[in-house]
Amino acid sequence: MLYIVHMKPNPNVEMGSVQELLNDADDWHRLGAWCWVIESEQTGTHWARKLEKFVKPQGEVFVCQLQPSNRNGYKTKKFWEWFRKRADR
Repeated sequence: MLYIVHMKPNPNVEMGSVQELLNDADDWHRLGAWCWVIESEQTGTHWARKLEKFVKPQGEVFVCQLQPSNRNGYKTKKFWEWFRKRADR
């Protein structure tokens, strides 16, 4: 499954710490500041709970399963190759 993850972390949270945790996913691709698409067999709830240590008590986290058959946009060729490989399974 593919999920979109967006977060507003607490102050002093480092991007590397979050991405290290995301390495527990099957794969991930960073879309922008504090936003990723992750591939995982785990649930969205699982990922929100894993990420909550970076956002509680002041931040936010949003995890939502993607519907990859309905997609469009302007991203890099590298992203679309990564995404299509996973979405078209």
